Amino acid sequence: MAFSMMISNAPVYTTMESVLEIFTSLNFGIIDKVDVVFVEGRNCNKVFVHYSTWDTGECAQSFKQRLLDNAHIQEGGGNITPAKIIYGSNRDGSDRYWQVYHCKTPQERVNAYMGNKGAFKARVEFSSIIIGE
Repeated sequence: MAFSMMISNAPVYTTMESVLEIFTSLNFGIIDKVDVVFVEGRNCNKVFVHYSTWDTGECAQSFKQRLLDNAHIQEGGGNITPAKIIYGSNRDGSDRYWQVYHCKTPQERVNAYMGNKGAFKARVEFSSIIIGE
């Protein structure tokens, strides 16, 4: 089952390779691709990690459930404590981490969009000829 997550505020030095290395080490599943997008004006990167399969182990399932629960709470207007992935430490000993959020896969976005469209079916009309019904 495909699953995607997002790091919304990664430092500008964050690369696809570094994200791939860290997420691979977590054994959450098989990563399909990683997209790193520079956010102009915020001087940070937004990172999307897309999985083609998700592990069935307890740690992976718990993390996924936390992200899904947070997404549901946010959709309802509630406040959440973001899930964190700690990937290193600073000179002062404090953790270096990414705040991670669920991100809908392209198919989930299509499904949500189509769900909002109701029962309407697209069609083409030429005068009195109707194609697609």
